[in-house]
Amino acid sequence: FTLIVAQLMTVGFGGLRQWREIWRAGPMTVFSLIGCLYAIGDFLELESLGSLSGPAYQVLSQSKLIVTALMLWGIKGTKQAGLQ
Repeated sequence: FTLIVAQLMTVGFGGLRQWREIWRAGPMTVFSLIGCLYAIGDFLELESLGSLSGPAYQVLSQSKLIVTALMLWGIKGTKQAGLQ
């Protein structure tokens, strides 16, 4: 349902030209790879919950921000802005 609503909103706000842009192979490949890596990370996080203490879990959870920045830099070549 959410995917259908998002598609309709894209057509409604940006027209067919904008809708076609989100289905280009380049961006789809990049975001699919990032999505798969996040899915693997989430699976590993859930697997480790049983054996981690509370503080260790917090460190693991907060490290996602650093991992995201590194993935953006490594995969897309995007650097973080000074405020980020």
